[in-house]
Amino acid sequence: MPIEFIIPIVIGVLAIVTIYQGLCIVQQSQTVIIERLGRYYRTLSSGVNIIIPFIDRPRPMRWRYTLPGANGQTLVRFTEITNIDLRET
Repeated sequence: MPIEFIIPIVIGVLAIVTIYQGLCIVQQSQTVIIERLGRYYRTLSSGVNIIIPFIDRPRPMRWRYTLPGANGQTLVRFTEITNIDLRET
């Protein structure tokens, strides 16, 4: 296969991947915190949002659940999510 066909295919694939990573879909009654280069940038509301790929990243949130267990023990469960459900806050 000649190089004239390979270069446009590679550029096309990179463009599709960049567009796919630039779309951030947030479900209804949820929100996403965006960090730009490691610092807080903005909070995305529900709907289709556009972010800059490779620069903007959704911040993972760590939730800690403490539950009373059997025999008086305390159970602690950690979860890591990127979407915050507004009904739980």
